[in-house]
Amino acid sequence: MYRTVGEVCWIQLLKSRCNVYFTRGTELTDSEGELEGTSDRFRFVKVPDESALQRLPLREWIRESVELNAAAVSGALSFDEVLGRLRAIALTLPQTKETLTWGKPHFRVGEKIFCGCGEQHGMASLGLKMPPDESTLLMKVPGVEKAPYSRPNDGWVQIDPAVFDDWDEIERLIVGSFRLIAPMRTVALLDAEGDS
Repeated sequence: MYRTVGEVCWIQLLKSRCNVYFTRGTELTDSEGELEGTSDRFRFVKVPDESALQRLPLREWIRESVELNAAAVSGALSFDEVLGRLRAIALTLPQTKETLTWGKPHFRVGEKIFCGCGEQHGMASLGLKMPPDESTLLMKVPGVEKAPYSRPNDGWVQIDPAVFDDWDEIERLIVGSFRLIAPMRTVALLDAEGDS
């Protein structure tokens, strides 16, 4: 994976060729129609041999992807800034730790994930769990949507902090997610900290 302020591209190695995938593939200039794929975001190009590296506009696509990512995040918090804020909230909760899961930072209480940091459309995003009825209501607010990995009615949402940027509310939601996931005795530790 190659990334700058957002994911740019990655290479899939196959027996007879490699495919180069572009995260913002649908937005790239492709006058020759060489990019393939049907995703709403990703496109890829087949690279059968070394000569194709010279023929294909890979450098232009990478440069264009980097520029698209930079334009998308101008004024928004970077991935590292969002992760820093998440750490400041999540790691103060009892018995929590940060792990790298599926290539992205996640926060766990015990062995269960209650919050994570990732990227969506080249922008930093965070995921957390809510009661299903509350998540349905919150998903009507700009910047909040059903998490792509969630199952029906499980309450996992994805938040774009460039749009939904009320960090006091985000902190409340992270603590709420922790309360849903943590064992009761760990939640009692949190409550005891609040009482002191």
